[in-house]
Amino acid sequence: MKIKHLSVNSCRPKRSSEILAELTNGEDKAFPSKTMTSAWMCVWSESDNELIEFIPVQYKLTFGVLAAIYEDQGKKQNFHASHFMLEAKKR
Repeated sequence: MKIKHLSVNSCRPKRSSEILAELTNGEDKAFPSKTMTSAWMCVWSESDNELIEFIPVQYKLTFGVLAAIYEDQGKKQNFHASHFMLEAKKR
């Protein structure tokens, strides 16, 4: 079992991504999103989706028409957009 992809909120997404990338030999990159700005990620393998996203604290993850979207709430949220992708082998 392996956590492949993790999304967490951060007060300073770019700085969080830079520090983690430096400590782990990852690559810090801006997070591409149509519904959110200022998010960053630390990437080890984009093709395998092995990365950690750092989402600004004013965003929350909500239901969209076809998929989940990020919505700017204008202030820090008590509940956030944290989530992860777990890879598990079926027996």
